[in-house]
Amino acid sequence: VRLSLLPPPTRRLLERAAVCGQHFFVDALLMLKRCDDAGIAISAEDTDNEGFVVDDPDGALAGEGTSGGPAVPLPVDDGGDRSTLGATLDQLVAQGVLARVLDSRLRGECGYRFAYDPWRDHVYELISPSRRRRYHRLISQWLLLHPEQDSDDVMECVGRHMERAGLGAGAAIFYHRVAQRAVEAG
Repeated sequence: VRLSLLPPPTRRLLERAAVCGQHFFVDALLMLKRCDDAGIAISAEDTDNEGFVVDDPDGALAGEGTSGGPAVPLPVDDGGDRSTLGATLDQLVAQGVLARVLDSRLRGECGYRFAYDPWRDHVYELISPSRRRRYHRLISQWLLLHPEQDSDDVMECVGRHMERAGLGAGAAIFYHRVAQRAVEAG
């Protein structure tokens, strides 16, 4: 499947999935889509061909905070509801682009992965650096809302997403917690 031949909503879904990592979850994709639609925490750098108009003259949204002028999304790309997303994911699984992950690290979450890791890498490289940082920041926050947030796997994932979001101090805290637990476990 050539990425350029896919409809824009499907391409955007794959972009969101690529930022999530090797494994991604339906609810993470929904969260990222809804944040895009609402213009939450969008960077002023994300205005070129990304489907957003941002009213942020002071650049307040470009940093770690989410305060500032309102971000106004242009047309919604893929509906955002679970059934539409599920149908698109099923289609991508049938086409061999994605595969289901049967053993999810997060309770109650339906997991997927790219069927071929280089496809994920290719999609990831096509995303603007500012959008990638934004998605990583949002995913780290989403992971912290899960009951499994205290597991070593999830803490390591949070650290990795914070690091890729440019939040080095926050990433260090989570990496340190995981390392400390490993030392204590012997």
